[in-house]
Parts: sequence; C-alpha cells; structure tokens
Amino acid sequence: MSCSHPDLLRTVALTLLGLLLAVGASAGVPNPMRPPEAASSKSPGAPIWKLEAILRSHNRRLAVIDGHLLRMGAVLHGAQILHIGRSSVTLRQGRRIFVLHILPAAAAAFRPLAPGALVR
Repeated sequence: MSCSHPDLLRTVALTLLGLLLAVGASAGVPNPMRPPEAASSKSPGAPIWKLEAILRSHNRRLAVIDGHLLRMGAVLHGAQILHIGRSSVTLRQGRRIFVLHILPAAAAAFRPLAPGALVR
C-alpha cells in the first residue's frame, strides 16, 4: 500500500498541529472556552475556595464549594459556612471572614422557582 504525496503532507500537517496544541495546553496558554473567574481581592496566602453553585428553595439553601454540597453551619477545610445568600457565601475560618461570590451571569440563570411552579 503506497501513500500519495498529498496524503503524506496532510498526515504530517495534522501531526504537527496536534503537537502544537499539546504544547500550547501545557505551556499555560489560557483556554478561550473557559469562563472568566470572578474578581478576587484575596491576598497571597489566603485560602482559595471555588463557589460553583448556590441552590435555593423556599425553605433550604445549599452551596457547592470545591465540589462539595454544603448547608449553613457545615465546615469545609476548617471554615464554617455562616450565610448562603443569593449570589454569595460567607465563611469563617478562625477569626477571619471570607465572602465567596458566584459569577453574576450564573446567579441570574438560576432563579428559585415559586412553590407549585410547573417545570417542563
């Protein structure tokens, strides 16, 4: 089985493209498809938590932080959840207070449903 010149050229080009993409990904090139991180005023050495979602119903509030589903009073990495708001969560670690904010677009997309609302 022989390989024609255009097929060989295409194979080499695709291989080089794959290598360039792999090198770019490992070189810290930002991913354009990743949403921007929320603005943070954290000082160096401050704990870093990622608030991923806030789930609210008429009688319960939950927060997803670092992949953990948590309610008020729960403790994560030595920090206790003091308050779960519409778009933020307040944590206390020792004598320090931290407020995590969710991206505004994400908070607006997940509005609580009225009791008895029909979901289709």
